[in-house]
Amino acid sequence: MCQKQQYDKRTAICALKEAKKQGKSHKWRKEVRVYECPKCKMWHLTSKEEFEEIIEIPEEELIFRDKWLKLKSP
Repeated sequence: MCQKQQYDKRTAICALKEAKKQGKSHKWRKEVRVYECPKCKMWHLTSKEEFEEIIEIPEEELIFRDKWLKLKSP
């Protein structure tokens, strides 16, 4: 389970609106969106503008597999 503040979706959206309205974020953070956590299945606030999903491609499906293996080996 996460150590982050957990919300249901509706409450997370309300918390984000409140943080934006009252400036309750830390000086170095500016909460900009909510997201559903894949670990705890709850919702969190984040200061990251966009979400970059990491997609892992199996080695055997790589187009340039041989070149990749050469780069990977010492």
